Amino acid sequence: MREIYVDRDDAGGRLDKYLHKYLSAAGSGTVYKLLRKKHVKLNGVRAKGTEILRDGDTIALFLSDETIDKLRGVGDTPEDKPTGISGDRLGGKTIGHSDGGARSAPFGQKGDHDFSDIPSLKQYEILYEDHDIIVIDKPAGELSQKAGRDDISINERMLAYLQAKGEWKPGDVFTPGICNRLDRNTAGIVLGGKTAVGMRLLSELIRERKIRKYYITVVEGRAFENREYTRKKNAIQYLQAEDSCGILKKVVSEDVTSISSGKHDDVERDEDDGWMDVISFITKDRQKNRVTVSDTPVDESKRIETLYRVIGYDRHQKTGMEVTNLEVELLTGKSHQIRAQLAHLGYPLVGDVKYGSRIRQGGYELTAYKVVFPDDQRLDPAIRGFAIKGRN
Repeated sequence: MREIYVDRDDAGGRLDKYLHKYLSAAGSGTVYKLLRKKHVKLNGVRAKGTEILRDGDTIALFLSDETIDKLRGVGDTPEDKPTGISGDRLGGKTIGHSDGGARSAPFGQKGDHDFSDIPSLKQYEILYEDHDIIVIDKPAGELSQKAGRDDISINERMLAYLQAKGEWKPGDVFTPGICNRLDRNTAGIVLGGKTAVGMRLLSELIRERKIRKYYITVVEGRAFENREYTRKKNAIQYLQAEDSCGILKKVVSEDVTSISSGKHDDVERDEDDGWMDVISFITKDRQKNRVTVSDTPVDESKRIETLYRVIGYDRHQKTGMEVTNLEVELLTGKSHQIRAQLAHLGYPLVGDVKYGSRIRQGGYELTAYKVVFPDDQRLDPAIRGFAIKGRN
C-alpha cells in the first residue's frame, strides 16, 4: 500500500483526473477498475473518483509497489522528463520539485524495502529532532525525493537514519517522510514527519502558512534599487512590522544548541525593515519543466506572493558584474517561484541559466536558511514560537 499526499498545486481537481496523471502508464479503464475494486481510498474512505481534492488530502493505493511503479512507468524515466503532475509523490520515489515550496507535500511508502544499505543522515545535517519532527539541512545537489528507481534522496537517507536508530522499520503501518521539497540545486532546510502525528501537524502548519520559510540568494544587477519604479510596475508594497502571516512579531535566530538549552535571544523587526511584497502570476509548462511569470492573470496561471529584502550590493568575483544579496520569505509555494519571479523582475539568480542568468558557474545560489515555527501548543516547547537556522 502506498500513500500520496495532495499539495496546494493539485488541490481543486477531481480525484480520477489526478489518478490518470499519477498512473500515467495506465489506461482510463484501469483507473476506474481500481476505483470499483476498492483499491483507492481518500482520507481513509473508499473513493468514487468524483471527489474534489483539497490541500493535505491523503490518497491510499492498495497495490504493491511493483504494480504502482508499472502503472506509472517508473524506472526508465529520465530525471528531467516532466511527469505531467506537480510533486508526484511515490513515497520515497517521487518526481517533482519546488522552489522551497510552501506546499504541504509529505509522502509515505508502505513497502518492505530495507534502508540499511543507504547512507544515513550525518549528525551535522540534523538541525533539530524530537519524537515527532525532524529538521534536516539538505546540501545542494541532492534530491529531496527520488526521481528514479536507483536515486538516493534526502528522504531515503532520513529513513535509513530512523531505521538505524530503531525508531522505524520497513513494513510499519506508517512510513516517515519529508513535508516540503527543495530543488536539487537548492540547499537548506527540509522538514520531516517522523510519526503520523508529526506529519499531520507539519502538513497543516505548512498548508495554513503558519511556518515561515526564509531563503538567501544572490541575483544579477542592483535589485530593487529604484523602489518607486519597482513598486509601480510589479505591485510591490512596503511592509510594516506586523507579521505578514499573523503568527509572531518576534523572531528568534538561535541554532539548535541554544534552543535545546533554553537560551534565546529575541530579535524584533524594525518598524520599516525594507521588506517588499511582490505579487505575480505563474504558469507552468509541464513539457519543458519550467514556469513563466506575469504581472496579471493569464489562462491557468496561479497567484504567487514573495517578500524580498536587500541585504547588500556587491560584485561577482569572477565576472565583476554587479550582484545583489537578497533575503526572501516565501508566502506561497509554487515550482521555481523564487527563481522565475526574480528573473521576471529582471534579476535572475546568479548561475541560473535556465531563467536567464548570464553568469555560468555550475549552479545557482539559493539556500533555505531559516524556518520560524508558530506558537502552537502542539509543537515541542523547544521550537514553539522559535526559529531554526541552517548551517550556512
